[in-house]
Amino acid sequence: MPMPKLIATDQISWEQDFFDELLPLVSDILDVVTWHNYPLGPGYGNDDLDTDIMTASYHDSFIATAATASKTVKGVSESMEVWMGETGGAYNSGHNETSNAFIDAFWYLESLAGFAANGHTAFCRQTFLGGNYELVDKST
Repeated sequence: MPMPKLIATDQISWEQDFFDELLPLVSDILDVVTWHNYPLGPGYGNDDLDTDIMTASYHDSFIATAATASKTVKGVSESMEVWMGETGGAYNSGHNETSNAFIDAFWYLESLAGFAANGHTAFCRQTFLGGNYELVDKST
């Protein structure tokens, strides 16, 4: 029977210094490194959110962070996986009529593909129902 995986840290963002210090200490016991990413920033007060979602160079920055995360993890242990433990585009429940609308698919699908291409073996979306970043409109 396979053993359960030891998964940590679910860090709120990729903090390079933190992971540079932590990973060598846990490389022989940790199976998966997880982290969170809300690349579009706060959902409230950002009137440019739809523009950010549609700007390719904006996407490049968070895909580059995914590449850095994978390179860092694999540099410590080839067997250790890296997962996107939680993402939803814009944090604090997103932005109504943007992060819960069709336009949100542009950052989401770009991230899903970009993180997979850069060694992330899981990608957890926050959330399917609820908040202003739901994928399924609960009223329909």
